Amino acid sequence: MKIIFKDVTLSFNSRTIIDGLNLTIGSGITALYGPSGIGKTSIVRMIMRLIKPDGGQITLPDKMIISAAFQEHRLFPFMTVIRNIMLPLNKSCRELAKNWMENFNIEHLVNERAASLSGGEKQRVSLARAMAYYESKRDSGENVLLILDEPFSGIDESNALSAAKHIKDCISSGNCILISHDYTFCRDFADRTIELDGPPLMVKERV
Repeated sequence: MKIIFKDVTLSFNSRTIIDGLNLTIGSGITALYGPSGIGKTSIVRMIMRLIKPDGGQITLPDKMIISAAFQEHRLFPFMTVIRNIMLPLNKSCRELAKNWMENFNIEHLVNERAASLSGGEKQRVSLARAMAYYESKRDSGENVLLILDEPFSGIDESNALSAAKHIKDCISSGNCILISHDYTFCRDFADRTIELDGPPLMVKERV
C-alpha cells in the first residue's frame, strides 16, 4: 500500500490548514503524531474522500476499502449496541461482532441503546464496529485500510491498553493509519511515526 500527497493545499474559511504538503504513507501501521488542531484529521478525511484538497495531488491504491473510527462516536443513539456494530456488516458476521464486543469488554451492553452509554462505552462500540468491519473485509481478501483517529479518547487506561493490544494483534500484518497526540502510544503501537506540526500542517520528523 502507498498513499502519496504531492504539493497538497487545503483551507477552511480563508484559513490555510495545509500548504504544499508532501507525504508518503506506506504499508504497515503508520502513526501521525502532533498537537491537536493542526490538521491531522484533515489528512484522513481527504484519504476517505470526505473533503477535497484545494490543490495538489493525492494518489490512493486501487479498490481500497476503508474502515474508520473517529473521536466522535458516530452511533445511532436509539439503536442497540449490537445493531450499531452490525450496520456495515453482513448478517453472517454477527459472531465476529460479538467477538469484538468481548475484546473490548462491552459484551454485557449488547442490547443497550447507544444513548444510555457513557462516553468511553460509546467509543468502544465505535471501535468494535470498525474492527469487525476491517476483519470481515480483510478475511474476504479485500485491500482494506484501517483508520483510527484518537481511538482511545475517553476510555479509561485499563480498557484502552487492553483494546490496543487486541487491535494490534489483529492488524499486525495489515495497513493502518493512527492519529494521536500521544507520542509514547504512537511509538509503542506503530511501525513508524510521522511527527507533524503547524498550522499550516507540515512534516516535522519521521521516526
